[in-house]
Order: sequence, then structure tokens, then C-alpha cells
Amino acid sequence: QRRVREADADVAHGAPAAAADDRVRLYQFMGKDNVPFHTVIFPASLIGADDGFTLLHHASTTEYIQYEDGKFSKSRNTGVFGDQARDTGIPAFVWRYYLLSNRPETADTTFSWQDFMTKTNQELNANLGNFAQRAVKFCNQSFGGRVPAPDARTERETALERCVTRHVRQYAAALESVALRDGLRVCMALSSAANRYMQRAKPWQLVKSDAAADAAAARTVCYYLVQLLATLATLAEPYMPSLAAAVRALLRVDVRRLPDALAYRELVPVGHAIAPAGAPLVPRLKADEVAAWKAQFGGRVDTRPRFALELRVAEVVEARAHATDARLYVLRVALAGDASRQVVSALAPHYPAGAASLVGRRVVLCCNLKRSEFKGEPSEGMLLTAIELGDDGKPRRVTLLDVPSAAPLGALIAPPGTSYRLDEANKFFNTRKWATLALRVGAGGRVECGGGAVADTASVVVDKKLKKNFTARLKKSKAKNDADADADADAAADAAAEALAAKKRADALAREARAKEMAEKEQQRHVLCVDGDAAQPISAAADVPEGADVK
Repeated sequence: QRRVREADADVAHGAPAAAADDRVRLYQFMGKDNVPFHTVIFPASLIGADDGFTLLHHASTTEYIQYEDGKFSKSRNTGVFGDQARDTGIPAFVWRYYLLSNRPETADTTFSWQDFMTKTNQELNANLGNFAQRAVKFCNQSFGGRVPAPDARTERETALERCVTRHVRQYAAALESVALRDGLRVCMALSSAANRYMQRAKPWQLVKSDAAADAAAARTVCYYLVQLLATLATLAEPYMPSLAAAVRALLRVDVRRLPDALAYRELVPVGHAIAPAGAPLVPRLKADEVAAWKAQFGGRVDTRPRFALELRVAEVVEARAHATDARLYVLRVALAGDASRQVVSALAPHYPAGAASLVGRRVVLCCNLKRSEFKGEPSEGMLLTAIELGDDGKPRRVTLLDVPSAAPLGALIAPPGTSYRLDEANKFFNTRKWATLALRVGAGGRVECGGGAVADTASVVVDKKLKKNFTARLKKSKAKNDADADADADAAADAAAEALAAKKRADALAREARAKEMAEKEQQRHVLCVDGDAAQPISAAADVPEGADVK
């Protein structure tokens, strides 16, 4: 930014605009949906600005990752998300290994619990984790935890050094081309080679031999096992930093970068003391645990009726009078944690003691309303109140609803047996339909809603079926009209009139069915309670008469 400001100053004095810093290469990582903006639209804007901005050098994009046989969906509780992955207790590096080895670089991939367990146990644990455990344990048991001198190199060790060099260069090439999945595969391939080296050398047998040559070979193998483990920790660092840190702690070294020559070299000196092996670095996942997680995150459809409003317990923490409208108070209400919202409410005539008198008051906040603005002040919700009407039909008295003192901030308020669930297709409640909720003060001051406030898909299904039938009949009539228009215009006109009449009759039947349904729902009453618990009802002030509206 400083360089750009200096360039602006130079241009203002007639100097040419600065060029982009060619020492910087900009890499971006994104999902495929973001490609058009970040590769065409935004770079074009930077080029048009002509201010020496660094342009995109490489975009690494991914396809989608699916969950088992479907898609990830928070609303349907399908899939594992960040906080849920943490709560399983599975180390972060295990998740990172699976997701990076399964990265959808060229095609969609799928998260499968069975595959997750297989890759963790048979690859990460049995390959890298097992090698680290065996190498460190052998060094401690056979050489007192100190790296021995390799004084018996053979062709086997020479071939091993060439193998390390080849894998390190393949790894660097993969990362240079941003083939992240391939880089991790190279790391695990080198780990497999390290296991094969140890298995073929059988150092545990060499140390038991009385022959001097076998003792020297055992020291050489141990030396190379430690070097291999240090190299693997370096390769694993970008992918699984916590696992790499655990390996470095065992080796008591802080090597984090590859040699500049991208070839095998000594990373842990002779005579260096390493730590005891300790517990296995990589946990094994158990089948019963995996089955439980699969069931837990497999998607549970909430079959409870859906309450139309997202009502939550809130508390007024700040309050002031509106700058230009004496009827309005501007309130800041707190929800759970650090969440808060600003609400503008016409409470001043009904709470004349001033806005400050409302601070500390628990209130009922309706959250799923579109953000609006009143006289220049944004409002992010609505406070529910009981409204008593005067003889003239206008509000005579407006009082805030009472919330149980034990109710936690942010708690949902809904009728027992129902739940509020975000409707992705219609995230906000349409306030024009407020009357359909039939919110009123019931017996004992408890706040009740009508059946219309609880979603019932039956009427929607009926309406959709009727509409489908109407559409089909109209299309059929139109097709007939088009076919017969030239042959018999009068018959076509009669068919169109008949179709229109049929539609009107069906519309009348639909309205009648809807009116009957609404009448039946009006007879149903549901008490609003904190967390749907009947023991914590929301109520109006004691002197508010039964039947008062709630708005």
C-alpha cells in the first residue's frame, strides 16, 4: 500500500505509473464457484486502475466434496462441520490428512466414514505413525537415545539416499505446481520406503549379533532411520503441522525446511540425544466409534412442526431516544455470547420514564425479519408487546412481554412440541402475514399463538395439487384450441370458456378449503415458552386483559 501511495504521488508529478513488484507471485485458493470473479473480473479492474497492483499468478480451485451418499447440509444436520469435528476428539492432523489426501482437485470427491477410518488406520497410523514409533523406540532401546555414527554404509544406504533425493524433488515439484494432493502422496510414499528399509534391514536382529560387522550395520541403520524421520517431519509440516511438531519434539530438533539442493542430507547430527518414544503419535479409530459418528452426523430430519417465528430471549443493554422522532427509542439488545442487535421501537409514549428505564429489561426479540430503517436508524428485529386497544380502535396501552428470569439470553421461544428451523427458501417472515399468527394474551396472561403460526404442509400440498390440475387443464384446452382454431373457431372459443369456468370453480373450492382450514387452525391455541418448555411460558403484565393482541 505504501508503494502504491508513492506511485500515486509520482504520477501526480508527471512520472509514469509504477509496475507491479515482480518479486511477488500471488497464489489464490478457492472453490470453483469463485473462479470468474477472481480470474477475470477483479484482475481486469486492477489492470484498469493501472496502479501497479500485483496480479494473480496462479489460482488453485477445487471441485465439491460430498458427504456419504448426499451433500453436506447444516439445515438437515448432514455432515461434519468445524466445531463438530473438534468435539469428536479426533486430532486436527487426522482430519487434515484425510481432507488433503481426498482434496477434490480435478473432480468431486466424497467424505465417507469408512474411508476415513481406513485411511487413518491403514495409512496414517500404520505407515507414518508406525515408522516414527518404531524408529524412536529402536534408537532409545539400542543406543540409549543417541544417534549413532553410520560407519558401515552399503549400497543399500546409497540407494536409500537416492530414493530420498528423488522423493524430495517430486515433493517440491508438486508444491511448485500447487498439486497439493500429490505432494502429500509423495510424503507418504517416502514413509513407505522408510518402513521397507527398516523391515529389510532388521536392525533388531543386528543388535543381538556378536559380529562386529552386524553391530556396525545396526548403528548405520539407526542413523538413517533418524534422518528419514526428520525428513518426513519436514515434508509433513505444511500438511499436518501438529503431527510434524510432535515428531520434532521426539527428535529434539527444529528442522522445518528442505535443503536448498533438494537432495538427501543429514538433518540430525551424530551423538544427538532424542526423546523417549512415549504414546503412539497417531490414534487408531475404532469401528464402533466410527459407526456412532456416522449415525450422529448422518442427518436427522426434524419432524416436529415448524414454528413460523424465530423468537429469542434478549436483554436491553443500551437505550436512547431517537434524534428526530420523539415516539421512537433506539435500543441495543444482547443475545447469546457477544451477539447483539439494534432495534428501533415506538415505545416512548408508553414508557415515558425515558429510554434509560428499559436498560436491563428482558424482552422477546423477533429475529427473522428483514433489516429495515426508521428515520435513518437501522432496525434488526422487533420486540413483542401486548397491545390494548381503546374505544376508538387505536392502541391505548403497549407493554413489553415478560420473560422468565431464569431464561438464558439467546434461548429460543416456541410452542411446546415445535421448533424453529431456518427456511432456506424464505429466510424472513413476511410481516404482512402477521395476522395469520393470531398472537394474543390468553388465560393467566400467557401469550398464545393460533394454529397458523405452526407450519402445516397439508394446505400447501392441497394448493399445489389444485394448481397443477388447473395448469394441466388449461394447457390441454389451449393445445386443443390451437389445433382446432382453423377448423372450428366457435368450438375453440367454447372450449376456452369452459376451461376458464372450470378454473373459477376450482379457485372457489380452493378458497373454501383454505377458509375452513384457517377456521380450524384458529381454534387451536399454542402457548409460547422458552425452549418449548411448558414450565417457562412467556406472559404479559398481570393487568393486561385476556384477548389483547401481541405485536
